[in-house]
Amino acid sequence: MTGQCKVRSLATMLQYTSTSMPPRTKPQRVWNIPYLRNDYFTGREDILAQLHARFKANNATALSQRTAMSGLGGIGKTQIAVQYAYEHCDEYQVVLWARAESHEALTSSFVEIASTRYLNLPQKDEKDQTLIVDAVKHWLQDNHGWLLILDNADEPAIVRNFLPTKCAGHILLTTRAQALGGLAQRIDVDTFTPELGALFLLRRATLIAADGAIDDAVQGDREVATKISEELGGLALALDQAGAYIEETACSLSDYLKRYCTRRAAMLKRRGENAHDYPASVATTWSLSFEQVKKRSAAAADLLQLCAFLAPDAIPEEIVTKEASYLEEHLQGVMEEEGLLDEAIGTLRACSLIRRDATEKTLSIHRLVQTVLRDAMDEQNQQQWTKRVIQAVNKACPAVEFVMWQQWERYLPHALVCADLVEQENLIFAKAARLLNQAGYYLDDRARYSEAEPLLLRALQIREQQLGPEHPETATRLGNLALLYDSQGKDEQAEPLYVRALAILEQSLGSQHPHTQQTRQNYAILLRAMGRDEEAKHIEEGNES
Repeated sequence: MTGQCKVRSLATMLQYTSTSMPPRTKPQRVWNIPYLRNDYFTGREDILAQLHARFKANNATALSQRTAMSGLGGIGKTQIAVQYAYEHCDEYQVVLWARAESHEALTSSFVEIASTRYLNLPQKDEKDQTLIVDAVKHWLQDNHGWLLILDNADEPAIVRNFLPTKCAGHILLTTRAQALGGLAQRIDVDTFTPELGALFLLRRATLIAADGAIDDAVQGDREVATKISEELGGLALALDQAGAYIEETACSLSDYLKRYCTRRAAMLKRRGENAHDYPASVATTWSLSFEQVKKRSAAAADLLQLCAFLAPDAIPEEIVTKEASYLEEHLQGVMEEEGLLDEAIGTLRACSLIRRDATEKTLSIHRLVQTVLRDAMDEQNQQQWTKRVIQAVNKACPAVEFVMWQQWERYLPHALVCADLVEQENLIFAKAARLLNQAGYYLDDRARYSEAEPLLLRALQIREQQLGPEHPETATRLGNLALLYDSQGKDEQAEPLYVRALAILEQSLGSQHPHTQQTRQNYAILLRAMGRDEEAKHIEEGNES
């Protein structure tokens, strides 16, 4: 096994015989890491160094000897733990691994650790397995020079019962939980950067050597690998799936990207035939988490689905706390009681499905979590959530005024995502048109004309389709679009819109209505800018008649 720490075979290991006193002679190594060293392991040097520094700090407290790596499922926590064990195996006499996803899994792992294959404790054959667990805990408390890795320790309350009261060695946990309740010091594991994700993908797809540099790949492959890394949000498991697919099928990176864009849901479910270390796919890994959330809290499940239809970063909490009347009933209670939102967020943080910025009062979610959530919905459910989110964001967005520009920057990314949803689903309803119009109007104010134009055009189309070509609100949308072109000096595009809007308003509201007069004034300003002063004067006289 390439790069593995050298230890004796399990059959010939010298076993420990005491659970209460340290061994009298130096033991030979015990090793039960269930995974081979990952030849494609990439990056994470900062986390590995941080782990080593913490464990070697010689701090006498038990907490200092317990460190937890926290992060989203599939982000690479287990592989970092495996890498740490292999890199530092020479520093430990005993390296142990335990599955920690449940009380039953931990019990089974501790029973195995106590067995003849490993510690060979006197209590190894006890009928009452709690006695075996206690024996392992006593051994950990009384002996030095060991590393215990607890993988998938997502329930801190369960794990706590398996830890020694005094820690003479080092305990490393991997967990999705963000609140550990003093169980361990936490290190957050984040996604790969696009560049690092591209390097890992190229290695995993065997397009460069396992220890190769990104410059070893041809330029075109580097660029496409970076795009794939961005599409997959830098998630280690998703990139591993992609690399395995490319290796197994011998398709090109460009072909994989095309397949992912057209068959996204299927590609996220396909794990490949040689994934022994982590056989679950991204879709499977998170589907289990989603089911756990549903069982624990209906409000948390609804909050997660809400977040799936917004921009992934900096989601304002007030979309829920102030505008929940448009959302599912389980979220509506948070408008009256903020503690309910805290509870829902706490449930999601226990699986690292969202992150919270308490200062900015925003939430963040991984883009692939959004993808898997949406893809798991049927068409009717998707449309329902799309309309709910658009209505909530529309209600939350403020008036387009200078004093509200900072607020608008907070909501704009989510309004733009809603605009994409309106286009994709071909949605025709008033609140969608209003949201597009307001977002376009704000972008026009900030001279972001190319971004504003499609929003204002779509808002016009929706209202025209809903209300007809002669409705006053259709005229208002025409006037907004005319102003956009006017601001850019596109006089020939602006003029017919003003003419049409003015005709509709005069017919429906009368010549003295404020909307009619404002549109006439804007048109006159355009005519003067075009050097057509007489026509402008004639139009202005209409305001005075």
